[in-house]
Amino acid sequence: IIFSLIGMLGLSVFLILTKDISIIFKVKDILLSSIYAGVVNGLGIGIVLRSRASQGGTDIIAVVFKKKSGMNIASLSFIMNLVVVAIGASLS
Repeated sequence: IIFSLIGMLGLSVFLILTKDISIIFKVKDILLSSIYAGVVNGLGIGIVLRSRASQGGTDIIAVVFKKKSGMNIASLSFIMNLVVVAIGASLS
């Protein structure tokens, strides 16, 4: 639980610290910017999960389902994110 709290606090702090990073690194293509964000986010989540912690949210749900089903955390996380996006797309 301590590592999860540190992960959640660390994510919040780094989001605050990097909110103006677009001023330094100008990427005009939205798709390319999204890909960069996904890669950096994936690396961060990978580091957190390798240290047996979580950032809160769907990570915790994926870890619980992994213990019960034995599926890969990456697959579970992808499925949950896909469901969230599908629900959001159907509501708009």
